[in-house]
Amino acid sequence: MARRALLVSSLPFACGLHLASNRIYAPDMLIEDDEERAGPHTAVLLVGLMRGMDANNWVSMINEKVIKPHNADLYVHTTESARKELDDVRREFADSLVVAVNQPQPNAPHGDSDYQFWHVSEAFKLMEKHEADRGRYQVVIKLRTDVSPWGSAALNLAGWQQQGFIHMMTDWMYWGQRNDMQEVVKFYDNINSYFQAKYPAPLGRPIDVQAMLETIRRDPRMKAEKYLPVGNPAAQEIEDWHSYNKIETLPYPDEGKVGALANLQAASSKGLTQCLDGHGCTTRCGDRYYNDHDGRACDGGGDYEHGQIRCEKDLLGWVQAQGLVICDIGKAMNAVNFKGLVESRRLASDC
Repeated sequence: MARRALLVSSLPFACGLHLASNRIYAPDMLIEDDEERAGPHTAVLLVGLMRGMDANNWVSMINEKVIKPHNADLYVHTTESARKELDDVRREFADSLVVAVNQPQPNAPHGDSDYQFWHVSEAFKLMEKHEADRGRYQVVIKLRTDVSPWGSAALNLAGWQQQGFIHMMTDWMYWGQRNDMQEVVKFYDNINSYFQAKYPAPLGRPIDVQAMLETIRRDPRMKAEKYLPVGNPAAQEIEDWHSYNKIETLPYPDEGKVGALANLQAASSKGLTQCLDGHGCTTRCGDRYYNDHDGRACDGGGDYEHGQIRCEKDLLGWVQAQGLVICDIGKAMNAVNFKGLVESRRLASDC
C-alpha cells in the first residue's frame, strides 16, 4: 500500500505533522493466537529533544533492534525547534512512521526535566487518535533519541503477554502493555496535584506493598546486592547503576527489618496492601540512603526534599503506586548507547 503524507497547518500549536498509511489494521483487530502474528501489535513513542541521532549508529540500531523486529508503528512528539531533526526522522523512519509533531512546550509544572514526560503524554494521545483505523495496540514502547541498543543488544519484549508489568531502563526507555502504559504516562499530569499538592513529603507517598515487593524481588541490581542496603560490604562490587532502575532510592514500610525486601515481606505477611505513612504504617528511606541510626534521616541529595520530584526516582514511585511491577527492560539489552557513550549492562534481565 502506498504511503501518503499529510501536512496540517491548522493543527493547534503544531509546526509539523506527518501521516503514513502503511500497515493499516482493522479497528477491532485483536490478536489472540501468537501463531497468527510474530508478536504484539506495537507502537513506539519517540519523544523529547531530537538529539544524539548521529551518535553510534542510533538510527540503524533503533530500526534494526527496536522497530523492525516488532513491526512497530512510530509516533513522534518533539519540540518546535526540532525542524531539521524531524525531517531526518521522516526520512530515516519512513516505513514505520505514522505521525510526527513538533510543538511548542507549555510551562513545565516543576522544571525543565518535566518536558520529556509532557512529550510522552502528547505522543500517547497521538497514538490513541490513530487506533481507530490502525487497531488497538497491545504493547507501547517509550524511547528517546539519545539512547539505543548497541552491538548485539536488542529490545526483545519478553513477557509482554503478562499484564501489570512495566519493563524499564530508568526514564530512558520503557515498555509495557498498552493499558498499563496508559497509567504510566499520567505521571506528567500528576506532578502538581499528586507530588506537590497531595503528597509533597516523599516519605508520605503511597506504597503499593505487593507491587513494590515484586519489583524488589525482580530487580537485578538489588538481587546482586543480596537485597541489602548499599552501605553493606556485599554491595560494593556491584556494577554502576547508571543504566538501571534506581529502585533503592524509593522509601518502603519500616517493619524493623534490614533492607527493603525483608521489610516488604514482613508488611505483606501482615496483610498490608498499601503503606501510607502515619496511617497504620511507618516508612523509611530507600536503601540507597540507608542510615543505621535513623531510618527517616534520608540523605538523598534532593530525592527526599519536601515538595520536590526527581524524575528517575519519582517516575518509579508513580509506577509502583499504580500497582504495577517494575522490571528491568530485558535480558537482551546487555549494552546500550547513551549520548554517544557505550555502557555494558551485564546484569540486564527479563522479568
